[in-house]
Amino acid sequence: MDGESLLDHTYYMGAHLKVWEWRKREEVEAEPEAVLKELNKSSKK
Repeated sequence: MDGESLLDHTYYMGAHLKVWEWRKREEVEAEPEAVLKELNKSSKK
């Protein structure tokens, strides 16, 4: 922590964690859609 206060460091880490959580949530929400698309493709054959 080069000259940063502990509060600055905590805020920075918290912001990154929140971005990571959102990214994970988006991946989880996108997964069922991808599975449904694959099922629809295979059922049309």
